[in-house]
Amino acid sequence: MNTMVVNKKIKAELKDASRFLGLDEKDIFDRALAFYLYSIKNKIALKKEMESWDTLSDEAFLKMGF
Repeated sequence: MNTMVVNKKIKAELKDASRFLGLDEKDIFDRALAFYLYSIKNKIALKKEMESWDTLSDEAFLKMGF
């Protein structure tokens, strides 16, 4: 199992949510992280695409002799 360092405020909110929902803190943390990563998936894909276009553009300029 990996260890994550969580600041005190987040740890307290995680503990409160765990008690309120009756779920394990690790399960809530894992779900929250998965949700966050899913929500930024499109941003990551766009960044990768822009980097690919930038590389392609650089290669085109080099072939043109600039």
